[in-house]
Amino acid sequence: MNYYHFEISKMKKIIFPTFALTFLSQLIFTYFFVIVGKFEDNDVDDILTSYPAILSLASTITMCIISVYGAVAISRHIVKNYVGDNRNRVFLFPIKRSRLYLIKNIVFGCILGLSQFVALLLVNLIFSIGETIFPILDKPIKSYWVDFIFVAVVCVLLTLSIVLFSSFIGIYFSSTMYTVITSVISIVVLANVSALSLINFQFAASIGASCVLLAMLPILRYVGKRIDESEAI
Repeated sequence: MNYYHFEISKMKKIIFPTFALTFLSQLIFTYFFVIVGKFEDNDVDDILTSYPAILSLASTITMCIISVYGAVAISRHIVKNYVGDNRNRVFLFPIKRSRLYLIKNIVFGCILGLSQFVALLLVNLIFSIGETIFPILDKPIKSYWVDFIFVAVVCVLLTLSIVLFSSFIGIYFSSTMYTVITSVISIVVLANVSALSLINFQFAASIGASCVLLAMLPILRYVGKRIDESEAI
């Protein structure tokens, strides 16, 4: 547990930036889409007049922003420790290197995921209260709370998947820059799919997001094995 406490003490500094970025992004884009939907005169496409769709679009953009921030943060807190001369420091810890690597990822994932999730739920709560008291779309919103929680969970799972996969690539190619580049490419590939899935196929989106995150586990073990087999420079 001392190692967990040590890693938490180092990584807790990402809590506020993650929370603040998530909160501001979700709040801004939620109301942006609501206002656009309010004044959009389109009888065919009513996506921007549906609360779940609006929250899904806003959450997808927030996911993209936090994925990039998370990639930058994980490159500083984890990836850089296994790149170049910094790998020598890992040999000094009286613990198996793959276990230390696992602890770092668990702590980072919990901090990033919980900070993002709490911020998403807080914005959704504020938005729900606002639409109940002073509605912009003039539609009942209370029945959509399950959808709001559902969307938040899926976005957190996808964010963690993108960030962890980006860190794997960064360590594999011994480059912190590869971590950020991989996150950007992943966002380009997944953003549209994520938005459409959250709007039209929420259950399938949750299953897909869970499977993607679970697929990171064998990759995590593989990278840990490579770290164990590496030699000091």
